[in-house]
Amino acid sequence: RLSVVILILFVLGIALVKHSIGRQLSLDLALLMMPIAYAGFLWREKKLLWQEKTALLRYKKLAVLGVVIACIAIFFCLEKENLQISIAGRLINNWAIFLLASFAGICLNLFIARGLAYSAVCTKIFSHIGRKSFHIMALHFLGFKMVNLFYIFIYDKSSDLLSLYVVDMSLFWRCCCLAGGIAFPLFLVRSYAFIKNRLLEK
Repeated sequence: RLSVVILILFVLGIALVKHSIGRQLSLDLALLMMPIAYAGFLWREKKLLWQEKTALLRYKKLAVLGVVIACIAIFFCLEKENLQISIAGRLINNWAIFLLASFAGICLNLFIARGLAYSAVCTKIFSHIGRKSFHIMALHFLGFKMVNLFYIFIYDKSSDLLSLYVVDMSLFWRCCCLAGGIAFPLFLVRSYAFIKNRLLEK
């Protein structure tokens, strides 16, 4: 059965991550993420789409369960310093917590997306961000640097801190970087379009 194959590949992925094998081609992460991708495949095959009214109540319960699981996973990660989850850093010290946190995050994001779909304002904002996603991906790092520069200016810090990815890892400044990484690219794109249109008018 396909489920058995996915399980074997997942176990192989755990071994590859643990022994740092296959990093060049990201083979370790690809195998490790197989159960998550397979769960999405099963979800669609069984037609448990969250848009359907019959599945909405079931999905709400699943989202609540996901939030609870995520909170428990975060609690254990904070209590035990050796439990770290980082896909980019390939720190998967506990694969069970990794899977629970991954599924919980996916369910929560889908549930939030479903809720935001009922708001015309939120739909318009996220649709605009989606259309400009290429520009955001290309320029978001510049937005981070602008936030870092602002932090250095208001706290009179050394300009050497500008080399850091995020100058302050507190929740507030991380949220500022997130907002800046989206807003600043959109500002640049809008400014460029405005200048271009003004030049064409002349």
